[in-house]
Amino acid sequence: MIANGSVFMHTLIYVMNQSAVQQQESAYSYYYTDIDKAMNASKCFGSYGCFELSPPWISEHRPIALYPEDLSKIEPNYLYYSRVNPTEAVHIDLDDFDFVLSNNIDALLPTYTIAHGFLEGGGQTWIKRLVKELLIRENCNIIVVDWHGGSDPPYSQAVANIRVVGTITAHLLADLARHTGEQRLKHVHCIGHSLGAHLSGYIGYALEKVSV
Repeated sequence: MIANGSVFMHTLIYVMNQSAVQQQESAYSYYYTDIDKAMNASKCFGSYGCFELSPPWISEHRPIALYPEDLSKIEPNYLYYSRVNPTEAVHIDLDDFDFVLSNNIDALLPTYTIAHGFLEGGGQTWIKRLVKELLIRENCNIIVVDWHGGSDPPYSQAVANIRVVGTITAHLLADLARHTGEQRLKHVHCIGHSLGAHLSGYIGYALEKVSV
C-alpha cells in the first residue's frame, strides 16, 4: 500500500507540474500574440524569412503558439545517403553555395527526405533501416532531416520549431531542383514520423513560396 501511495503521489505531482507548465506556456503565447496584433511582431531567420504568430498559427483550436527557437538550439542537420555511401552519411553544408556539385549528387535520381519526430534524432534505428531498404529497392538520393536539438519538450515548442526546419528543407530542395531541368521536384518524396510528418507538410507549404 505504501508503494502504491508513493506512485500515486509522484503521479499527482507530475500532473500538477504539467498543468503549471501549460499555464505558463499559454500566458507566454497570448502575451506575444497581443504584441503581434499591436506591432505585427515576428521572428526572422535571414534568407529563410520571418515567422509570425498570427492566424492560422494561433486560434481557439490552437491556443498555444510559440516562435521557433534559434537555429543554434534546433541544430538542423542534413545527412545525405546514396548507393555510393549507403551507411556513411555525408553532411550537407547549408552554407555551401552549390551542395549538389560539391557532394557529387545526381539530382535526376529519385530523392527522399526522411524526418524524425518528437523526442527523436536523425540516428534512430528505424531511419537507418528505412535508408537501407530504400537503397536496396531503388537507386536514389536520401536526405535525413535531423532536427534533434529542437525536438525536446515542451511539445508546443517542438511544434513551433518544425516550421523553420520545414522552410530550410524547402530551400535545400529548391537548390536541388535547379539541377533537374524540367523535372523539377516531381521525383521528390517526403517521409516523416510523428512531428516529422507535420514537418514534411511544412516542406510542401514552404516550397510554394520558394522560387524553384
